[in-house]
Amino acid sequence: MANMYANITQLVKDEQIAEVFDMIGKNVGKLLSRQTEIKVGAQATLVVLKAKDAVAAIRTNSQAIAGFKNGEQTFCNEAARICFE
Repeated sequence: MANMYANITQLVKDEQIAEVFDMIGKNVGKLLSRQTEIKVGAQATLVVLKAKDAVAAIRTNSQAIAGFKNGEQTFCNEAARICFE
C-alpha cells in the first residue's frame, strides 16, 4: 500500500519516501496508542522486510521475510531454493 501511495502521489525524494514509511509504521502506532519503538523484552508486533533501509523497502516493494504479533512469530517466508539431485 505504501509503495502504491508513493507511486500515485509521484514521490521522488528520499525524505518523502521516508515519511511514507513512517506513515505505515511509527505514525500508526501513535494513532493506536501503542509503543512505537522496539525494546528488548517487549511484545513487538512487526513485519521484517528484505531491504537495506526504509526508503528501499517502499521503493522496491520489498519481500516480507517474517512477521511477529505480540512477540510471537506468525510467519516465515524463506527464500526459494532450487535443488538438483
